[in-house]
Amino acid sequence: MPYCPRCRVEYRRGFTLCADCGAPLVDVLPPEPPAPELPKEPPPPPVVVYVANSPLEGEVIKGRLESEGIPAILQYESISVVYGITVDGIGATKVLVPPSLAERAREALAQPATPQDWDYEDEGDEAGD
Repeated sequence: MPYCPRCRVEYRRGFTLCADCGAPLVDVLPPEPPAPELPKEPPPPPVVVYVANSPLEGEVIKGRLESEGIPAILQYESISVVYGITVDGIGATKVLVPPSLAERAREALAQPATPQDWDYEDEGDEAGD
């Protein structure tokens, strides 16, 4: 039976090309490539670069960092989202980034946001005027 060396799919006799990738079929499959090695150590945990007063503020800060090319995640207690409680630090939202980008994130957040930083399109008047 012929096989596709890329997709590793078996075909009936008479077929010469793989229907999925177009590779010529072979009579014997080559050995499977070895699985990639997993990292020996887990990546370092993300670090807190900002503590927002609410999940909404945290989303704004996260968006600002991501616009600078810095991946960010939020960490908060569910009660602040479900019940809207933001009293005495309960609604605090931590903004975390990879350790290697922490300093760059802090520098980006130290700069004040200006209207030139806002990314929006002029959609005109919503009333259709």
